[in-house]
This record gives sequence, structure tokens and C-alpha cells, in this order.
Amino acid sequence: MPRQCGKTTLARQLVSAASPNYFDLEDPVSLARLDQPLVALRDLTGTVVIDEVQHRPDLFPVLRVLADRVIAEAAPDEVYFWATHNGAELDLLLMTAGRRVGVEVKRVDAPRRTRSMAVALDDLRLDALYVVYPGDVRYVIDDRITALPASARFPALETGVAATA
Repeated sequence: MPRQCGKTTLARQLVSAASPNYFDLEDPVSLARLDQPLVALRDLTGTVVIDEVQHRPDLFPVLRVLADRVIAEAAPDEVYFWATHNGAELDLLLMTAGRRVGVEVKRVDAPRRTRSMAVALDDLRLDALYVVYPGDVRYVIDDRITALPASARFPALETGVAATA
């Protein structure tokens, strides 16, 4: 992403800069906290922000391991990215026990149903679609689409109806 386009501002909307879950890699204190990245990151819960992560490319293998653990907690049988030739796409498709759950990540204040979401719901026969966004309120967009704050625990594979308030 280009410089000065609001990435840090967005990151600080998700996690307070004073939080133990916030790392600013232009800050020597944050850099020191990540001397042993797996130790520093493995027990954190919720959203973790590593601002200016490009300064520490050695973190990416550790982050991959930790991200795989988060996906494993949801225990999906299969995980996919999905797109059509017409431009519709879904950031993440989780499937388990015959249940299909879509995940979209949006950088907007109030996500709404899009044509791409409608296509994914119909084509993939999704049971639920979660739109993760930087706000702080979980709300129903329609009967199968729920806006979910990025700071919330991800309920993708809960049983029952997904779009509950």
C-alpha cells in the first residue's frame, strides 16, 4: 500500500496504541518486545496489530504459524479463496460438517450488502457470511450477512443461524 494513506489510523481504530496487542515497528520499545516473536505473540487474544511490519520480514513465518492456529481453532475442514470471471469474490470460504461460511474484510464504517456478496451467497449456497470491518458494533445486514467488528471473536462455525444480533 502507498505511504500516508491511513493504514496506521485504521490500525489504531482496531487496537489502541497503548494495548499490549499493538506493535509499532518504528518504535524501539515495540521492536524490543518482538525480540522473541513467538513468545511475544502466541498468548495474545483478539486483534493484534503490527504496524510497519515490512521492517521485520522475518516475522512472516511466525505470523503464518499463528494465523494457521486461529484457522485451526475454527476447525474448518476446508479453507478457500473464491472468485468468478465476472469479478465477484469472497476473501475466505470456510467449510466444515457440510456448513459453508463466507468471510469478507471491508475497510468501511458501515458495511452493506454488495453484488459480490449476493453472488457468493447464491453460487456457493452459503449458510452465513460475515463482513469483518473496523467498527465496534456487530449488526445484521440481512438474513445471512452479519457485520462483525474486527476486534470481536470470530463466530464463523458456530451452530445455528449466523445473522443474530
